[in-house]
Amino acid sequence: MNLPPIEQVTSDFTELAQYLYGAVIETQAKSVLETGTDVGDSARIFEVALRQTGGHLWTVDLVAPKWPE
Repeated sequence: MNLPPIEQVTSDFTELAQYLYGAVIETQAKSVLETGTDVGDSARIFEVALRQTGGHLWTVDLVAPKWPE
């Protein structure tokens, strides 16, 4: 994978979003499991990337997402 290690990603959410999207696209992921969805920002990034790869997103959290379907 050509992405930097996750430890090198700053606290800037835009950079994290690009990293997550890039990881899915570059690996052509068909399935992603995300834990701790709560607000759902990362879940939305994964969803957009997985549309490109034809994959599926699985999310697990004790709290329902705060964003509408």
